[in-house]
Amino acid sequence: MYNLTIYINGESSYNIYHFADALINRRENDVSLFFIKNKQLNLPHRENVMIFDFPETITAEWLATVYHFARKINAASVRIFSAVQYGETINFPLIAAFRQDRLNGLSLSLCLFESSFNDIISRQQYNALLNEGLPWRAYGKNFQQKLLTDSGEWDEVYNYLFNQLVPTQYYFYDFYKNDNPEFSSASHYRYLSDFHHTLDREAVNRLLSLLGAGVSMIDTLREVCEQKKTLFFVDDGTDHPLGESGKDACLAREIQNKGFEFVFLLNYKGAVENLCPSGVNILRLPEAMTLEVLTLAGITPGEVYGLCSQAIFAAKKENIKALFFHEDCGQESNKKLCQYLDANRYGDIPRLFINETQRRLEQGYTPGQIFLLADSMGDVLFAAGALNALRETLPGPFICIVPQIYHGLLSLCPWVDEIWPSESVSKEQHEEIYIARQLGNFHLPSAVRHIVDEKHQIDSFVEFTGQRKASPARKEIVLSLDQVDKTKVDAFLKENNLTGRVVLIHPNSGVANRTWPAAAWEALIERFLDDGWSVVLIGSNNNFYSHKKTVEINNSRVFNAIDKFTMSETVYLMTRTTLLVASDSGPVALAAATDIAICALYSVVPGEYRLPYRHGVPGWNALAVNQTCQYRHCAKSFTLGSGMNFDVWCPNNKTYACVRNYQPDDFYREITQFLASSRFINPSASGAA
Repeated sequence: MYNLTIYINGESSYNIYHFADALINRRENDVSLFFIKNKQLNLPHRENVMIFDFPETITAEWLATVYHFARKINAASVRIFSAVQYGETINFPLIAAFRQDRLNGLSLSLCLFESSFNDIISRQQYNALLNEGLPWRAYGKNFQQKLLTDSGEWDEVYNYLFNQLVPTQYYFYDFYKNDNPEFSSASHYRYLSDFHHTLDREAVNRLLSLLGAGVSMIDTLREVCEQKKTLFFVDDGTDHPLGESGKDACLAREIQNKGFEFVFLLNYKGAVENLCPSGVNILRLPEAMTLEVLTLAGITPGEVYGLCSQAIFAAKKENIKALFFHEDCGQESNKKLCQYLDANRYGDIPRLFINETQRRLEQGYTPGQIFLLADSMGDVLFAAGALNALRETLPGPFICIVPQIYHGLLSLCPWVDEIWPSESVSKEQHEEIYIARQLGNFHLPSAVRHIVDEKHQIDSFVEFTGQRKASPARKEIVLSLDQVDKTKVDAFLKENNLTGRVVLIHPNSGVANRTWPAAAWEALIERFLDDGWSVVLIGSNNNFYSHKKTVEINNSRVFNAIDKFTMSETVYLMTRTTLLVASDSGPVALAAATDIAICALYSVVPGEYRLPYRHGVPGWNALAVNQTCQYRHCAKSFTLGSGMNFDVWCPNNKTYACVRNYQPDDFYREITQFLASSRFINPSASGAA
């Protein structure tokens, strides 16, 4: 029987309290698992101490692996050291996983730490709610019920109520003290300074040694601080997208102007040494050395400068002499941060704004508009339509970041100046993305808010950017076919004698809430064939999503063009044929660049929010057949940020009844009525193609 401790830290900086616990509280039959981003630290090679990378994405598989490890070693107790911010993604799922084991005698406990300013802000908001009378006990009961049934939405209040589920000890930053009496008096809510008091001198020395700070180094630091004019600069340890030269120059000026003799750099990125006078001693402390470690060692830096991150506020307020900010005071995040500092009595500390983006603009950089597109063809093309509307109002080149598979298609759009592959963004492109974000030039036309909005997807994004007067003609998806090789399509049409009434059918599958059954497609195809139509199957089984395929149709009378043409060639094929029949899928948006008639089946989103703008008219030469149930337009009730998969969303108990039960005869009747109406325009007869 083993005692398992799991240490989870997804920050780039070390959590020294995890290491302190591992050093001090280790017992026989203990097993320690560390999940950390930074594995450079030389942890002692001890039996049953394992170090793993913190996962890029928290998945059910990762959580299951952690749980099954505990089961494999037959753990009698499990302690989880984690962060407050991981409440929904890690802490609660792990407790839920161990629920049955606890009933069988497993001892389970949590120790939760704050890890960022956002955690402090959340705690301050929780204090405010308590002061306003928040019924936290009722929330606690709801939390307990959620553990039993896994029902109900996550509430941020739960992050502070884990003690209602299992024994939990919280450790908060001293930067902000809880002001609600009930909150501040509870023994399971403590501060990091309280943790310090649990460490005796021997424990501190062992921890310092582990972190690369031997006794001689500590003695030297203490002596220098006592005898020389010394500065400690606390960096955030991350590489800034625009480099570190601005920070280096700003710090070098401060060092020279203030006459510092010794400068100790903590977690520093940059090369300030190259800019300082030869008489200044610049020393980089080991990466694991933080102000918290110095405090444990009994060193109190007299003057501390640093980037405005949580790390610098481990120093006493009176010792913090300057806060550095990469961008100007008008940047939204800086503005909020400064307001927060003012509200918490840190407003009198001088602030130095480096203005990285402005410096780059002054060097002649021309900013562009950068659009990060989704991975589906329909969303990519709707973005192309939105770019048409925005071209006249947004300055600079239009740059699209999109999977490589769509580059050939998007290159046909005249509104796109550059295309970057989302699979491999270069360092220089990351710099441009950063600048675009600072200037408000980074756009997400395929964000879920636009996909589920109660208006056309193109309108949703265009209006989100502030352009509310774009004409329908400026929302069309325009693709130039001048440079497209038409040889294969022409040969296919000629070889199969495809003239007259030709219908393209896209029988897609793989997205549960938009998939019509294979038998329904087969029956619909028979109706077209019996009425004298030539039926051509289109689509691809080699698209971006491996689960999105076309339905296999076994009918010798149809012409199979699945996987035969590129996306660009398919657009040209549409200009040579009469009608497209599909469900809510990419080819409908592809057809927007042509005059082909469109009949499409819709379920989670009404067709009027998807049918393309053509010739200045929304839904021109097109029919949307909407399937409804009591949850009509159920996409609008999809919860943003819920972690649910939109492709399987169905509030009707995931029956997908509206689309699965729709009959082929009903669809064909709708289509024939449309073809007989004045709304139908035969492109070959009108000469529009």
